[in-house]
Amino acid sequence: MKYFSTVNITDLQAQVDRLSRECRESDTTIQAANWNTELMD
Repeated sequence: MKYFSTVNITDLQAQVDRLSRECRESDTTIQAANWNTELMD
């Protein structure tokens, strides 16, 4: 029995990698804003 992939794994992995990078960059931007923002007393 053989299995055939119905999706292009290479393209899917590239998309996951791109989205993961964008998520990390967004998180870094949010963390930087948190560190640079003064809290109100």
